[in-house]
Amino acid sequence: MQAVLGWIMSSRWRAVIGVWLMGAIQWLSLLGGGLVALVALRQGPAEGAGVAFLAALGLIPFAIMLGAPPWVLPVAALSLWLPVLVMAWALLRTASLARSFQLAALFGAMVVLALHSGDDTARQVGREMIDQWLMPFLEGREQGVPDEAALDRLAMLVPGMMAAALTAALIISLILGRWWQAILYNPGGFRAEFHELRHGQFAVLTGGVVFILAAVTTTVPLLDNLALVAILVLMFQGLAVCHAFVHRRKLGGVWLVPVYGLLLPFTVPVMSVMAALAILDNVLDLRGRYAPAPQVSDGSDD
Repeated sequence: MQAVLGWIMSSRWRAVIGVWLMGAIQWLSLLGGGLVALVALRQGPAEGAGVAFLAALGLIPFAIMLGAPPWVLPVAALSLWLPVLVMAWALLRTASLARSFQLAALFGAMVVLALHSGDDTARQVGREMIDQWLMPFLEGREQGVPDEAALDRLAMLVPGMMAAALTAALIISLILGRWWQAILYNPGGFRAEFHELRHGQFAVLTGGVVFILAAVTTTVPLLDNLALVAILVLMFQGLAVCHAFVHRRKLGGVWLVPVYGLLLPFTVPVMSVMAALAILDNVLDLRGRYAPAPQVSDGSDD
């Protein structure tokens, strides 16, 4: 991996080709976002923006070949790459993964608010997504298709799922870029940085309030959707706590298997547990109490 990343980073056009290939292969789009983040973190956001826009222009022929409007693929790619650039810029300015992740939450919240801005926009978008992606599976069930009221309730949660998916894609892209930067230029640096991820009291309080309001007022889909974004972002601090405990106590990576193994089949419950762990860590400083970071010697004598 180090050799491949080094080759990509050796020139602008190699970076453009790498990002373009990832953008052209949709299921690799997160890797494209990671490469954009890597270029921005190493060579500056302006260079990252240049690589992103050149790679996006290269997607126009693919859109035409697929029979879609020329702008579809470039806009879809830039909707991921441009927010990642903003997050990379914030990381360079603040040296804080938490602040960058909170920016991802802001982008996700903007998606939720935009979809709830119209009188019936959220439900219409949700029903379109359900009809396109979920109905084929529902129609094949023995129980049949749920009634219209149930489908409408589910549709109102789709904006939150879309926003959470975007937020997760942005955060994972930045994580990839930061990890690859550490592989090339600062071995071990990302692990130490991620293990110290902490959102801070204000961010955790805000997320907690949104989560509590959503739980109490179960008839306000806007709060439910915002809570899903908040839980997702807090989840990453919970994961950081788990990783820090396993590494600092030398427990072995097998202890992380249940966390990630349960995350796919039980996504929302595991996300909620990880978010609760993040809140506890902010209140009780779990890592500081039970898994403190090893002291780095400055080479001086006591």
